[in-house]
Amino acid sequence: MTRMIGIIQLMAFLGLPDIQTVIINLGIVVGAAVLGAIFANYVVLFAYRGLGRNDVHDPVKTLSRTIGALVAGVLVFLLLFGLGLGPGMGGNGWFFGSSSGQNASTDNSKDKNQTDAKNQKKQPDEIVPIHILGGERVVEDRNYVLGNGKPCNLETLKREVLKLKEEQPNFKTIDIILYDDSVTSESEVVGKLRDWADRQGFEIKETRRKTLAPKFD
Repeated sequence: MTRMIGIIQLMAFLGLPDIQTVIINLGIVVGAAVLGAIFANYVVLFAYRGLGRNDVHDPVKTLSRTIGALVAGVLVFLLLFGLGLGPGMGGNGWFFGSSSGQNASTDNSKDKNQTDAKNQKKQPDEIVPIHILGGERVVEDRNYVLGNGKPCNLETLKREVLKLKEEQPNFKTIDIILYDDSVTSESEVVGKLRDWADRQGFEIKETRRKTLAPKFD
C-alpha cells in the first residue's frame, strides 16, 4: 500500500495522469483494436463474395484481422497518447496530460495581453480645449474656460486640468482657443498658461477662430 502511494505521488510530481486514467485509455486502445479486427474481417469477406468466392482461407482471415487490429489500435493510441486529442492527454505525446491545457491557457493569456496593449497604443491622445476670453466680459481674472465649463481664473484652471489628467490618462494635449474678442496670443494671460502647461509636460496647440467667443456663463 505504501509503495502504491509512493508511485502515485511520483506520477503526480512528474506531471503524469493517475493510473485509472491510463488504464481507461489503454482499454479504449484494446477495444479499438478488436473493432478494427472485426471490421477488417468483414471487409475481406465482402471482397471475396464480390469475387464470387464464398470461403475465405484462414491465413487471409488471420492476416486481415491482424492488420485491422494494428491500424485501429495504433491510430487510437496516437490520438490518446501522442497527438493530445484524447481526454486528459497532452500535446507533448505519451502520458503527459495537463501540459496542453496549460500551454493553451498561457497562449490565450499572452494573446489577450498583446491585444490589450495594441488597443491602448491605438487610442488617440485626447485634446482638451481651453477657451480664452477677453474684454469687458472677464470678471476677476476669469479668462479661461476648460471645455464647456464656466469661466475661471488660472489657479482654478490648473486644479481642474490636473484632476482631468488623473481621470483621463490619454489627455496629453491642450488646445488654446482664441476668438476675435479674446486677449492676444502674446498676452500675459496666454503666456502664463503656456508656461505652466509646458512644465506639466502637456503638448500645446493654438486654434484661432474668426468669431466672437460663445457665452459660457
